[in-house]
Amino acid sequence: MKKMIATVLTMMMVFSVTACGNNAEDTRDVTDETVIEEVNESEDADAEVTEDDAEAEDADAEVETDAEEQDGVLGVVDGDVYTNAFFGIKLNAVDGYSFLGDDVIAQLGYMSADVLGNNEITEAMESGEAVTDCVLADETFDNSVNVTLSSVDAEVTQDDAEAVIDATLPVLVETYEGMGFENLVCERGTTTFLGEEFPCINLSFVLTQDDVTYDMTMVEVILIKEGYTATITAQAGSDEEIAALLGAFEALD
Repeated sequence: MKKMIATVLTMMMVFSVTACGNNAEDTRDVTDETVIEEVNESEDADAEVTEDDAEAEDADAEVETDAEEQDGVLGVVDGDVYTNAFFGIKLNAVDGYSFLGDDVIAQLGYMSADVLGNNEITEAMESGEAVTDCVLADETFDNSVNVTLSSVDAEVTQDDAEAVIDATLPVLVETYEGMGFENLVCERGTTTFLGEEFPCINLSFVLTQDDVTYDMTMVEVILIKEGYTATITAQAGSDEEIAALLGAFEALD
């Protein structure tokens, strides 16, 4: 069940960012050309250091990497809190939920920014892939929320979110119908996020696996800023749980 859910979520992320590129006329002439800023780490290769100094430098390098990620498009998970300074959002872990580690994210098939190197991240985003920035899930993974990042034409802004969603919906419907999902509902709506009403994708369907039937509901919010998108996907068994997951996000000061 975990693998299937991960596949569904990943497909939502990918189609959300690629559909707007494939339907450029519907979204203010969106193109596949993007400008990606690479995260560069500064090194002093010529410095001669002692063993103790080397350990100190390793610790400093880790701190610098986190700072660079915060200055760029990537976010950082620190204990029970995820922050993304670029998009100005913070996610506090909900009771009963925890952030997945890099190894678990990789096993579930997500393309994690922490697993990939900087060059691979750049190439992935340039090719339209969605890079997973964080995943918060309960023990069963039946309920979760994740943040994924990708690139989009720099002319597309948050005001175009509804147009991006409208361009995405036909692709999602065709894909999920082809996968045999039953009672499929996939439509644009609105949801409360960061204390405001945001356009979103509302998705629900019945999934049967190993003779067990699951009623699944998802809500997806897309943030757009300066050539990048942050896609927040909350999946749970009830609207109340989804609202709780989305409500765990706060705007950074």
